[in-house]
Amino acid sequence: MEFPKITENYSQQTNLPSYTSTVKKLLKYVPQHWLDGLKEIILTDTTSLPRKSRRQKLGDKGHRAFAGKCNGYYSQGDANSPASVTLLMDNVMDLPKLLRIIPLLKYFLIGYTLYHEIGHHIHKYIKPEYKKKELVAQDYNRKLLNKMMFTRYWYFVPLFFILAMIIKGTKFFIKKFKKN
Repeated sequence: MEFPKITENYSQQTNLPSYTSTVKKLLKYVPQHWLDGLKEIILTDTTSLPRKSRRQKLGDKGHRAFAGKCNGYYSQGDANSPASVTLLMDNVMDLPKLLRIIPLLKYFLIGYTLYHEIGHHIHKYIKPEYKKKELVAQDYNRKLLNKMMFTRYWYFVPLFFILAMIIKGTKFFIKKFKKN
């Protein structure tokens, strides 16, 4: 199985560990044909981006944000450069150091952003749909993240189910008591 090239480019100021192995493990849950045309995944931090890139606005007309504030972004390919995904790891892993080492959180946070950006790639090149870009990317994000979580952390499924039932029950009782 051939994955896109994974490049880490952190500035000297940040103290981030290597996340290459985590990204490689997350890519194993993506069907190979969905990665066709995606040549590189860049892991970097916001201080490594030039100021012009940090100030660049990304997103749809109704939902725009500065690149420096995002967790990642997808760059579609053209004749001069292939398609790539850039993950801003200091934004993705914006947690206390103690929580960063918990594998479930680490895989979820990185996977959430990575799969969303891969969703943009799938939407652009593999399965174009006539829907809003963000909705389609979020849909693929959910599919890939569920596949990864249920395959890698299958033993947490009963716990997640119980937690979901408790949350639903709590919301139900809150609504019921607010009416009275």
